[in-house]
Amino acid sequence: MSYLSKWSLLFEFHKATHRAKIISSLYKSKPIKEKWPYYFAFGTYLLISGSVAFIAPKSIWPVFVIIVTAFLTYLWLETRIAKEYKYLYIENNLKAHPFFTRSTYVSYLLFSEKLNNSKSFEKEDIKTLINWLNIQYEKTDVFSFFKTSVILSAITILVNIVIKYLEMKKLINPELIFTISFLVFSIIWLSWILSEAINSNKKKTSEISRYIKWWELEE
Repeated sequence: MSYLSKWSLLFEFHKATHRAKIISSLYKSKPIKEKWPYYFAFGTYLLISGSVAFIAPKSIWPVFVIIVTAFLTYLWLETRIAKEYKYLYIENNLKAHPFFTRSTYVSYLLFSEKLNNSKSFEKEDIKTLINWLNIQYEKTDVFSFFKTSVILSAITILVNIVIKYLEMKKLINPELIFTISFLVFSIIWLSWILSEAINSNKKKTSEISRYIKWWELEE
């Protein structure tokens, strides 16, 4: 099998084991009584996020409410992943690892299971697979730090706080608030979406590279 074909197979393994797939596995193909908590949680998050801005349009609190709601939803999903993949937590003592890294390790363990069950990979292949990839991505994007969702979220929040402050101090025309906020939000997040679309394959291969390097070290 060519290394190009092997990378295609690695992409398939990753698609079946990355975080979004893990989350969908929590409720897809499950009885309705097991599905409804997820629909309720997602619906509640969307409802709160969409309504707080209208409830208190002249306050900065909606921004913080949305952040807290998103964070609580994230924590809840992490606990559900831990319950669903309890056997991996027990076998690998994942509770000893930092909370926010555990789902990454779950993804890796599921990925490594596929590698172990496949007859197409040997640990001697890993260095060549990495070298094959490095040839494709030799150029480093020095601006990638500023394209992450966390940094863009921080910028968006900061801009909203500044606008709200100016509004409260009556230093800006209230009629411009919505327009400015909408334009800033749209430009920032459109830039992020485009960046994600362009760099998604690079991020994917970076994660796969980390997984196969970990797998190579396993006995």
